[in-house]
Formats: sequence, structure tokens, C-alpha cells
Amino acid sequence: MPSDILDLETLHTPEVKENAIETSRKSRKMFSFIFILTTFLLLFSATTFLILGFTNYKSCSVEPRIHIWMIFVGVLLISERIIAIRSQLARINFRRKRFEYMNQEQWLAWKTEKRRLNSRPLSQGFLWLMLVLLWVFRCFEI
Repeated sequence: MPSDILDLETLHTPEVKENAIETSRKSRKMFSFIFILTTFLLLFSATTFLILGFTNYKSCSVEPRIHIWMIFVGVLLISERIIAIRSQLARINFRRKRFEYMNQEQWLAWKTEKRRLNSRPLSQGFLWLMLVLLWVFRCFEI
């Protein structure tokens, strides 16, 4: 028998379960760190866009309406991060719930809630689409 294939008895040992739990915890911590870092960077750039857009910093002679674009992108980035933070907090609260005994109805409600939380909000994808369209096609020009 090859050495890389585990038998069922080995898979159900306490050590394997502990390793799986520890790996899951590490991946959650890494995801949280990446999420916080991404949120910080996007909010910083959104705030920069808003400040520069509202103060009309160094008006561009090539693109006179650049401050409108900066304001719009800043608002979209902040909106996207608010949606992302809200959905991430909902996922964290859902993971903290403990269900020992569930009947069929409670289990279906739990499964539906889990499916809803695992999907990406459509509004968040729409905001990123708007950002790309603004960047590529300059949609605000008349």
C-alpha cells in the first residue's frame, strides 16, 4: 500500500482532528489579516480620492472633470467596503452560534443561512463593475 494514502482508522484519530482544527484556525486568522489589510488600503485610497476630489487638487488641464471621477470612485470604494464588512461580521456571528440539538425546521433554516452567507453579495460585484467601467470607459463624460 502506498505511504501517501491514509486508512480510515488513521483519519479518525484525535491527532488528525486536532491538526484539522488548528489548520482551520490558522486559515481563518490569515483570512482575517488579509481582509483587514485590504479594507485599510481601500479605505485609505478612497479617503484620498475624496479629499483630492473635493479640494480640486491641481486641476488637470487634460482631464478637467477628474475631480468628479475621484469623488465617485471614493464613494463607490467606501460603499463596497461597508458591504464587505457587514457581510464579514454576519459570517463571524453565524460561526459563533452553537447548535446542539436541531429539529428538521431549524436545520433547514441553518442551512439556508449558511448558503446565504457563503455567497458574495451581488451589490458588491456591481460596485466593482462600476469602478472598472469608470476606469476603462470614462462613463461620466458627455
